[in-house]
Parts: sequence; C-alpha cells; structure tokens
Amino acid sequence: MRDTIAANGTHVRSPLGRMDGMSAGSWATGQAWDAGPGAVWPTELASTRTASAPQSFRCYDTTDRRGLAHGITLSRHDDANGGRWTLALPGGDGTTRLTVEDDPGADPADAYVVPNHVVELLRGITLDAPLVPVARFTTMRSRHRLDDDPDDAAAGGLEIIVDTVASAHPPLSVAEARRLRRCIAVEVVIPAPDARVPARIAHALDHAGFVRAALPHALGRAVDTSLPDAEDDSGRGAVVAYLREQLAAMAIADLSLRIDSTGSVHAMRVAARRIRSALQTFGSALDLTEVPPLIDELRELGRRLSHARDVEVQWARLSAVANSGAAWPDDPRADAHRTAALACIDEHFSALADAAAGLTRSTLDDDGYLDLRRRLDALTAAATTGPRRTGKVRSSVVQLTDKVDRHVGRATKHPDPHPERVHRARKSAKKLRYALEATTPLAGGRSGRGRFRDLQDDLGEYQDAVVAAEHLAAMSEQPGHTHSCPTGFALGALYAHQIARRDAVTAGIAPAWRTARRAARRLHT
Repeated sequence: MRDTIAANGTHVRSPLGRMDGMSAGSWATGQAWDAGPGAVWPTELASTRTASAPQSFRCYDTTDRRGLAHGITLSRHDDANGGRWTLALPGGDGTTRLTVEDDPGADPADAYVVPNHVVELLRGITLDAPLVPVARFTTMRSRHRLDDDPDDAAAGGLEIIVDTVASAHPPLSVAEARRLRRCIAVEVVIPAPDARVPARIAHALDHAGFVRAALPHALGRAVDTSLPDAEDDSGRGAVVAYLREQLAAMAIADLSLRIDSTGSVHAMRVAARRIRSALQTFGSALDLTEVPPLIDELRELGRRLSHARDVEVQWARLSAVANSGAAWPDDPRADAHRTAALACIDEHFSALADAAAGLTRSTLDDDGYLDLRRRLDALTAAATTGPRRTGKVRSSVVQLTDKVDRHVGRATKHPDPHPERVHRARKSAKKLRYALEATTPLAGGRSGRGRFRDLQDDLGEYQDAVVAAEHLAAMSEQPGHTHSCPTGFALGALYAHQIARRDAVTAGIAPAWRTARRAARRLHT
C-alpha cells in the first residue's frame, strides 16, 4: 500500500491498493474559504485567471444527511472533461478528497449510481442507508493559477477555484436561500494528499475578508445540519450529549479505519469504550432498557479491535527501545544487539499485523457491527426524554469513585502487585475519567481531567510494560526458531528493561490516585 499524509497530518496508508475500483481515484488536499462582506481578491496573490464558466454538480447523501452532519460531502460532477465523483473528508487543516473519474467503458446508465467502493467506504457513516441525490447546484467557476514564485515551491501545481452559486434544486428554504445568495466560495486545491496550503496564501485570504469554511461546497454552506440545542442542563441531558458525541466520533473513526489512517483503531476503541462506560455507569440511573446486550457487544468490538491496536503500540514501543539502546547502555556490541532485536521484532509483529488487519476489516464488514451502531443511535434518541435524574447521575459518579478506590487499594497493597489487579484498577480508573467527562456540564465545566493524568500515565505504562514483556517472551519461545546468541541476549535485555519499567511506576500509582480521588469527590459531592 502507498503511504501518504492526510490534511490533518496523520499518517495514512492509502486504500488505493486495497479496495476494488479505487485505482481510478486520486487524492488531493484542499481548504475552503467563504467570501465575507467586502472581501476582495488579495493583491499579493498575483495569478493567471481563466474565464468563468458554468459548473454543475449533484450532491449525494442519505435522506437525513448523515454525511453532511459529519462534515463529509459526496458530489457528482459533469463537464466538458467528462464525469467524476468527489468525496471530501474532514481534516485538521481542511479536507482530504478522493476524486474518481468515470471509466470510459462504463455503461452511461450507471453514471449517476454511486460507485460500490465509495459506498463501502461510507458504510460506517450511512449504516447502509442508500446514498441518493439531495441537491443540484450550478455555479459560475473560475480558476486561478498563481504566477511563478521561485521562493514558494510548495505552490507548484496549486489551483485556486472561485465559485459563485447561481442556482439550486430542489428549492431551498428562505433561510437557506438567503445564505446561498451570499455564497462565493474560494477553494485552494493541491494535487497531493500530503500537502498543506502554503502559509502565505492562507494568510492572504484570511486578511482579505475571506473566512475559512468547514465544508467544501455549496450544500454545506446553505443547509444547517447542526442538532437543535435542547438546552438540557440535567443529568440526563449531559449523558445523552456525551453519547451523541461519542457516536459521532465512532462514525468518523470507522471511516478513518476504512482508509487505513494511523490512529484510527485507537480512536474507534476509545469511542466504543466511552459509550460502554457511560452505559455501565449511567444506564440504571436513566432507566435505559436493553443495555446489557449492548455493553457485551461493545466489549466484543473492543476485543476484536484490540489486536490491531496492540500491534501498533507494542511494535512502536519495542522498536523505539531497541533503537535507543536503553536496554544495553554502554555496551560496545550495542549495534549488533539493536540489529538482532529489530529483526526479531519486525518479524514477530509483521505476522501479527496481517492477522489483526484481517480481523479489523471483517469486523467492519460484519452486519452485526452495523446493527449495533443502529441500536446505539436508537437508544440515544430514546434516552432524550424522561426524568432529569441529575441527582442519580451524580450519585453514580460518587459510587464509581468508591469502587476505583477499592481496586487501587487492592492493587497497591503489596510492593509487587499482581498485574491483573493493576489492570483492573486501570480499567475502573479509566471508567471514572469517562464518567467525569460525561458529567462536565454538571460540574461547572470542570472534568478533573488534569488530575487524572499522572494516574493514567502510570497505570498505562505499567500495562504496556507487562504486555511488551509478554511479546518478548513469545518471541524467545517461538516454535521452530533457534535464536543466535546476539538475538537471545537482545531479547533478554529488552525483557529485563520492560520488567524494570513496570516496577518503576508501581510506587507512583497510589499517590497519583489520591490526587485524582480528591478531584473527583470535589466535583460531585
């Protein structure tokens, strides 16, 4: 697979080599601006401008506009150069977009049918609801090519597109039409997935009356897809808002997983874990029904994704330690140890990565996973009505704090605690941190997150060291392998280093918990 960098700076393994039909696609980076009142073209951006020409495109989404609600746009374009589909995905500094040109030999009757590989890419957003045309726009489009600037090689190939919306179908509401009449959009497009808009161009547009836009085309400007603000300051309102936030995070993580974006497995697992923790902690307080099966399925989802995350974390961890030489300081044979260790680490995790990737893909493609997502949406929608339950929600946090106190006490009772007890304390402490996040509106906007940092760092480092040692033991005991002396020494030294890391953080767990406990109790008692 081809490695790239997305607009938000995350490492991406492009799906072009994996998904059928994606070979015809090309990736680009873009950033959109809206023309504010009095906006004028920046004089410092001397450019060659093409004559304006009409441009027509259709926007596709589910009937309830799930894609647009997540900042995702899918559009079909037809002009003198042929037809193409453009999928724009949100990023930290703009959008990353995939453009798929029509196959010259394709049946013209299929021109307006969304390609199967795009449908598959968006399954976690649509939950298999059909993608249908939701609007058609006509704009007057002009293109600007910056004049050559020998001091700005980053602008090579860059194009600035200016669209003035001329018409829309179907007719929009009065408010939407009013927004649309003011819609003059500027978009900077760079034909590379690893590019950023040059700072001088962004600065010039920012200071010439143009305002950065989250979405790249007219549908997003015209249509308000934000959820209505219910102004529910109750315990129920806080938990429901948190569930919605995490369900949205899960949807975006699903999409990131399908394009092999680094960190997406972690994002999916965190969102699933936060939802599960909220249901465990507050399900009874809110009288939610059918919660136990959802909790079990979320736990299984996390377990299936944990293999990929474990490989990602441990491969990076052990490679970094081997490269640093921390396991064999001042040893004149350090280079030999490093070479031997890295070869064994790469062989071990390469095999695990292939199996984990297959399990992750099969999980996303499973109908049961999509059904779980639909039922979570339905549960959250149903939970919006009912008693306020503020007192019960607060009480749930207090009870959970006492539970964590017991687990940490058992884990730190002896200088050499059993790893399973520390792991149990880590899981319960993480659940408490999520509960405090969910109830932040009830605590005056405070979550106590900073007070948990040392605790989570210590517990996380303990667990990572334990798992790393298990991997090293598995490498040394791999059937059919007889390790050379340098390899055996290197693996043993790395194992001892991880055990030392585990023991080093143990003493800090109890005092870190006392700090976190005080913060949790102050917020809800």
